[in-house]
Formats: sequence, structure tokens, C-alpha cells
Amino acid sequence: MRHFELSLFDPPEMIRSGAALTRENMLRSRPFTAIFTDDTLKEICRLYGYLMLLGQNLEVELRVCLGYVSLALLRRGALARFSGDPDTARFKDLIRMFEAQLDTRHSGSQHIVRELHRARELRNRLAHGFLEVGESQYYLTPGGRDNVLQRLRRAESVFFPLVMVVNMVGRAYAADLGLTDEYIKRLAERWKAEQRQIEAELRDMFREDENGDRNV
Repeated sequence: MRHFELSLFDPPEMIRSGAALTRENMLRSRPFTAIFTDDTLKEICRLYGYLMLLGQNLEVELRVCLGYVSLALLRRGALARFSGDPDTARFKDLIRMFEAQLDTRHSGSQHIVRELHRARELRNRLAHGFLEVGESQYYLTPGGRDNVLQRLRRAESVFFPLVMVVNMVGRAYAADLGLTDEYIKRLAERWKAEQRQIEAELRDMFREDENGDRNV
């Protein structure tokens, strides 16, 4: 584990005396998330991470899709119906940009837009509310943990279908640009190889941290 040094204005007595830095106090200061190292909570942790990944994936898919829309329409001599730059837009704005390309007189289009905003709000709740005081009570009892697991499993159905439909639209516009399925597959294989390398490096970092903790 990395160690930090800091200097506070008006420090409390425990820091002035050094008592706060004893091993016992440092262990007592571990954050609430430390409970997720318990075997019974690892599935909650895994699902939470997976859902956050899906939420980020949806945002990225929107960004990539809108990029393909702009390029494909430009190739036809037309402009996209949205304004703004997908590469720098926020999640909420990406949804509005995607909505601009939909015929929202169609009930299906209206439904997709509503579901995209619902997914964005869920992603934000997971990011900012998962460890709120009101939520944390659920992690302390078996019944509460089961409740959290069920809610997380239901949340997957919010993200995954939207990721698939936005990806489908993006790939269709990419095909207009000559980006065939074979080309996209080769890109995906290259990205997977890079991801495996990153994961290997992270595992090495965590091993170093674990060894450092044992030597403390």
C-alpha cells in the first residue's frame, strides 16, 4: 500500500501527537468498502463493478455511434441533425444528440430515449449513492445482502439491451464508411490484447501492494 505525508492547518490532537498514525488506528480507519473483502460480499462487489462497466460502455457506445453518424452523413454530403462534439459531450448530452437522429414521432424511438435517460440516472445513482448511509445498512445482514444482489441483477437488464441497440446503429453507419464486420473484429481483437496486457500489469501492481502490506 502506498503511504502519504501531509501537513494540516489546525491539526487535531491525535495527529499532533502521532497517535493517529499508529498501526492500530490506521487499521480502524479503513474505509467502509473494506467489508467487501469478505467472501459473502464479493458477489455484490463483482456485480457492482460489472454494472458500472456497462454504464460506461453505454456512454462510450453513444460516443462512437455518433462519430460514425457524423462521418457517414458527411460522406453523403449531409450534416448530422445534432450539434456538438461527441468526443467531449457529457452522457446526458450524448443522449440528446442521439435523440436528434431519431424520429421521435415513433413510439419505439421515444421509448429508447426514455430508457437511455433511465440508464444514465441509474449509472449516476450507482456511482454516487451505492455507499450512502441509507444504503450501507443492507450490506450488514444476510437478508439485506440478498436484497442488494437482486436489485443489482435487475439493473443489468436496464443497461445491456441499450448497449446492444446503440452498438447496432453505430455498426450500420460504420458499414457505410467501409468499416466491415471483419475490420471491426480485427480492431476488437487488438483492443482485447491491450486489455489483457493492462490486466496483467494491474495484477502485478496488486501483488506488490499485498506483499507490501504483509511486510508492514
